[in-house]
Amino acid sequence: MCKECGSTFIARTDIVNEYSNISNDVKRKIALDLTKISSFKSIAESNGVSHNTVVRVFKEWKKSFKQDFSYLPPALSIDEFKSTKNVSGAIPIGHT
Repeated sequence: MCKECGSTFIARTDIVNEYSNISNDVKRKIALDLTKISSFKSIAESNGVSHNTVVRVFKEWKKSFKQDFSYLPPALSIDEFKSTKNVSGAIPIGHT
């Protein structure tokens, strides 16, 4: 609060997003930890944040790595193919 005019302001920095208490470096470290086989709880404990913070970071970073399923890859792998002599023994289309 300014002592002369009485107005309030918020300091802005690249270290922490506005209205956040957790630094961007900590969020990036959490995202890096999420690439390893580890529980959300252990990631939260090692970074000094809550479990919910790890979940929020996971959801935030997950958006940027969303896969594009609008095309087929050059190779498909099929597991458990069933061949039958008649159509009645085949797996119905749309069911697995």
